[in-house]
Amino acid sequence: MKTRKATPFRGREAIERQLSGGVKKMLACFVPDNPDVVLLGRETIYRDGQRVGWLSSGGFGYTIGKAIGFGYVRNPAGVTEDFVLSGRYALDVARERVPCSVSLKPLYDPEMKRVKG
Repeated sequence: MKTRKATPFRGREAIERQLSGGVKKMLACFVPDNPDVVLLGRETIYRDGQRVGWLSSGGFGYTIGKAIGFGYVRNPAGVTEDFVLSGRYALDVARERVPCSVSLKPLYDPEMKRVKG
């Protein structure tokens, strides 16, 4: 990480603040448990029954054969990977809460095995 050295660069102070105090939102990928659900974007994200954000985009992931959506999980007290991955999630799709899984890694080839041959 570039902050290990004392070399100055633009944005260093902002990165140091985030490393020490955490971030308020984190981008995550959501996949509904029901394969018939269609995601368009702007669906509300619920974590353990509490509203924590909304999808910024949604569509069909042809490589995985399921609907996927991307959105920011928000928390004023701070968001970590553990915070995101520890909750149970649902999306508000057409006024119905649809259970879904969450991921911080790419859904297709997360280990990059196909890219590396």
